[in-house]
Amino acid sequence: MVSSFIKPGANIKQIMHYQEIELKCLGKQDITVVNEGSNDLDNNTEKRKSALVHMLQFAQKYTNTNIIMVNIPLRHYFAINSQINLQIQDFNTKLSKRAVI
Repeated sequence: MVSSFIKPGANIKQIMHYQEIELKCLGKQDITVVNEGSNDLDNNTEKRKSALVHMLQFAQKYTNTNIIMVNIPLRHYFAINSQINLQIQDFNTKLSKRAVI
């Protein structure tokens, strides 16, 4: 069975909260793919740190299943070296370094 959950405009904390019941029911044969967006990444450094912490706590909380975290995609309508795309790249690097198990 395949199912999906999409919450446009939600931040990472909201996405994790809405899926809590479903995630507790999963087992080691199941796979959860988390494809978060860039709503948590703006010029607020604390907000970016909080988003990273929420992602890592999510992975630690649901060890009953397999979790794949997809990198946040760059915003295609901005230059590759724009502030938001640099923040996204930095977030993805930090998440990759800390989330690999």
